[in-house]
Amino acid sequence: MANMTDVHRLIVQTFMSRGILTEKELGDVTKHACDYFKEKETSGERFIRDINPNIQSVSMEIRTGKEEVSGANVYVLVRTTESELGRLSTDYTPNELELFKKMMGLIIESEGAASSTDILNLTNNLQKRMSKAEAETVLKSLVRNKWLTEVQGEVSLSNRSIIEMEHYMQSVYQDEVKSCNICKKIVLRGCSCYQRDCGIRIHFYCARRFFQNQTHVTCPNCKKPWTDEFASTDEDEDDQPTQSRQSASTSRKRKDRRV
Repeated sequence: MANMTDVHRLIVQTFMSRGILTEKELGDVTKHACDYFKEKETSGERFIRDINPNIQSVSMEIRTGKEEVSGANVYVLVRTTESELGRLSTDYTPNELELFKKMMGLIIESEGAASSTDILNLTNNLQKRMSKAEAETVLKSLVRNKWLTEVQGEVSLSNRSIIEMEHYMQSVYQDEVKSCNICKKIVLRGCSCYQRDCGIRIHFYCARRFFQNQTHVTCPNCKKPWTDEFASTDEDEDDQPTQSRQSASTSRKRKDRRV
């Protein structure tokens, strides 16, 4: 196990405050830390490999995942203890956590995104009363802390939530949550095969990679023509939120359209 240097500690502190970093952000933090402490610069992922064994004792780990639309790498500091909602559990009240669970359920049932109006109306189903104004404050906090994303009135689970709570979602929403047919990871916002006897889901970035050399695009499962669109984007979710929103909207509009 590698010893922790000041560079390692600064990277950990950054993750503690932000929760999630893009590949560019990790590179920037690593470069700044190496320059400041006059250490030889190396890749951020190399530092993460050194950090993880040192933070296991406090039940934490930095995990690597993919942004659902672009496929860009993201890095998330997660809790490894048996906790339903990971780090979220320590930052919010039981009533706020109940609201978040209902938000998650609605987003998953809506194939990746739900309107903020529908999100706020969930207060009617809470065991303990919460006003719409209080719920809006909670929603803004969840977005600010990167547990949720909100773009033009549509709310979706962030990369941070998907990576940290993947096992929870698969356990609680077994019938709704699907795995990508290509990479086998959980997929919320993606494209689908609309053949009645198929219905597989694929990440947008997995679809672009899988279909890129096909003249006649066919489903990897049923081998019939693929009719759903798969978005093209060059940037991550934080830089290209509208693409993510439009992709989720397209999926919902086509949910019941089977050929």
